[in-house]
Amino acid sequence: RYGGIWEGAVPTAAVIFGVFPTVFFFRMCYSESLFVLLLLGSMLGMARRGPILVVALLCGAVTATRPVGVAVIPAFILHLWQRQSGGTVSERLWPFLGEALIWTPVAGWGLLCYMAYQAGAFGDPLAFARTQQHWQLPHHAELPPKWQSLLSLEPIRGLFTPSSPRYWMKFDRHGNPFFSMTVANPIIWLAMIGVIAVMAWKRRLNGVELVTVAGLLLIPYFTRSYEMSMMSMGRFAAVAVPLLSGPLASMASGRLGMMLYVSVMAPMSFWLAALFAQSYIVI
Repeated sequence: RYGGIWEGAVPTAAVIFGVFPTVFFFRMCYSESLFVLLLLGSMLGMARRGPILVVALLCGAVTATRPVGVAVIPAFILHLWQRQSGGTVSERLWPFLGEALIWTPVAGWGLLCYMAYQAGAFGDPLAFARTQQHWQLPHHAELPPKWQSLLSLEPIRGLFTPSSPRYWMKFDRHGNPFFSMTVANPIIWLAMIGVIAVMAWKRRLNGVELVTVAGLLLIPYFTRSYEMSMMSMGRFAAVAVPLLSGPLASMASGRLGMMLYVSVMAPMSFWLAALFAQSYIVI
């Protein structure tokens, strides 16, 4: 049993994960597959309270695969706190702080090494972040300031507002919302936020899992959704699915519910692959 999931729910969890639409990216030349493998390894290590060095190294490997992997670092710090047993909060605090100072840099070794390489190669340890300015959609002066926009969900609302420079039909040349990844991105992201909220309310996620999945969705939203008009948010959501499919499987209401899920999700995965093959915007 792991994270509230009984062994009997594993096949159902695999189906939930396997036909989720944006898991399509796991079958292409992207880093999602390796990222999820390392992510699950680090989560399993924390759940089983494995050797702290091994867990920290796995977390660091996650950060080496994709920058959003830094979501595991707050989860790792929470794990360090949970390892402290017995005594009052003040008695647990100093041992926790000592371990955090030692092991947190190890848990971020991948990103730290990448930054060190870029500092030597390009003279800028944050070159990977700064180069993102070349990967953004054109915007106009009428857009609100970034933080105002993010807090009001304007990057999402703008996609469905014809007068907005973000309007989805300005990016998808086929003009069909049912076959538009631009339309699907905010819907998938919001649906995943809703699932996380329900799982947290029903206590189907432990603290480490909740911190991780929340970070996997919120980090890209607050760092890139303004510039990219929610592009790739479905991809970012896909890497959180494995951590949610188990709890969802343990709540699944029989074969009828799974048949309905598969009948909706599997065709969506199919049309994503078809659009990708025809060089449409699938990001």
